[in-house]
Formats: sequence, structure tokens, C-alpha cells
Amino acid sequence: MTNEHHTLGMVNREKQRLTKDKQDLIATIEGLDNQLSAQQMDQQMQTKIIANVSKDYDQLKKQYQIQTNERDILGT
Repeated sequence: MTNEHHTLGMVNREKQRLTKDKQDLIATIEGLDNQLSAQQMDQQMQTKIIANVSKDYDQLKKQYQIQTNERDILGT
């Protein structure tokens, strides 16, 4: 019976350790989920910025071509 009691104590300690490990892993997963969400939001924002800059670049390029054409016409 003493041996069984000792074994039960060991099993309970192992159970407590595993429960703590489980809680630590859950906390780590939640932290990583939060970090992933933040990175996804940042990526979306950067994608919008890139789209806006690309649009502005295209407009400037079009204006440049118009100015170049006008210059060439006036030159002739």
C-alpha cells in the first residue's frame, strides 16, 4: 500500500507538471496568435500603401509623358 501511495504521489506530481506545461503552451499559442494578427494587419496596411504609391507613380508617369510630348511638339 505504501508503494501504491508513493506511485500515486509521483503520478500526481507528473500530472501537475503536465498541466503547467499545457498552460504554458496555451499562453504561448495565444501570444503567437496575437502576433500573427498584428503582422497580418501590418501586411494589409503595407499592401494598401504600395497600391497607393503605385497609383501615384502611374499618374506621375502619365503627366511626365504628356509634358514630354508637349515639349517635343513645341520643339518642332
